[in-house]
Amino acid sequence: RLAGERIARARALAAARDDAFALVSEAGAAVGIAWDGIVVATLGGTRDLLRPRLLLDRAVAALDAAPREAVAARLERWLAGRIARALAPLEKIAAAAADKATPPALRALLAPLAEAGGAMPRSEGDAALAGLDKAMRWRARRLGITIGALDIFVAPLLKPEAMRWRAALLAVRRGAAMPALPPPGMALLPADPALGGADYRMLGGQMLRIDLVERIARAAHEARDGQRAFAPDPVLATSMGLSADALARLMALLGFRAAAGHEGVGPAPAPRRARQRLCRAGGVDAPMTADSLRLDKFLWFARFTRHRGDAQAMAEGRHLRIDGRVIDRAHAAVRVGNVLSFPLNDRVRVIRIEALPGRRGPAGEARGCYVELTPEP
Repeated sequence: RLAGERIARARALAAARDDAFALVSEAGAAVGIAWDGIVVATLGGTRDLLRPRLLLDRAVAALDAAPREAVAARLERWLAGRIARALAPLEKIAAAAADKATPPALRALLAPLAEAGGAMPRSEGDAALAGLDKAMRWRARRLGITIGALDIFVAPLLKPEAMRWRAALLAVRRGAAMPALPPPGMALLPADPALGGADYRMLGGQMLRIDLVERIARAAHEARDGQRAFAPDPVLATSMGLSADALARLMALLGFRAAAGHEGVGPAPAPRRARQRLCRAGGVDAPMTADSLRLDKFLWFARFTRHRGDAQAMAEGRHLRIDGRVIDRAHAAVRVGNVLSFPLNDRVRVIRIEALPGRRGPAGEARGCYVELTPEP
């Protein structure tokens, strides 16, 4: 009678609807699959993050071959379907990384990003990014990848369900129990190294989700005027609940420093003279002081491109040189006297910067900012 009951339950499981199954993801528990609240399998790690091994519960594994295989097939089908639904962008990145038709330089970025679960510090991808041309960066963006100032990530994978599945699969691969997860939808939390993993940036006593870190970074770069120190708008940080200390730490991570002679600033609005004035510090790729300007802004202001986005793509394509050095970052600094060379309209342009424009003005004003050094054809 007991054997017959087990076979009947195995048949019921094999015929069950998808909503009868659930991922076991309680903190501290082994990651597995439950059917009607009963754990029927756990997951084991493999080299492929998205293809974990199914380990049947002892009672299920003791079944005869036919019902056991039917149960295993049903669980495998449910697992594959749920991973495909929750982590579709990661599936596409992993497929592109494995595709031999994908350029090797792009695969060098996609493969570690897929292995990391779709989010990693930019520092871990800098070597790969250096090998990407404009077309490869465009393909990365088409795959949903954001190459941020501090992190490389896929925004849809930061949604709660995707985060749960990613955390579960990463734990399985490590052979670890399910970690604690941040409360669903919470972008800013008290600092806790046990929560969030690569999805959050630690900023002193707080940690902020990396997509919002990138929003603040972009807002700061957009607000910056390369010809003088500037006051970052605190409204965005205030709306997120970021503390003054956390904001200051984030600005430091982004490479900014407080300009001499000005007081610090918190995230709340303050009188303009009391706000922190910031300027870019350090490094050939990014120094921003009163006598410098972002490369993409210069290209746009000087009317070499019609749109700011085109200027950014041009600056990041590794086809432009500043004083002979290949550049791959839109926020690289340019100064009076720099010589720029870049392909444009089927020829290579060579110019020397004579003045830093403060706006995108008429063509005559733009031409006054540089001297043409392009050789005659």
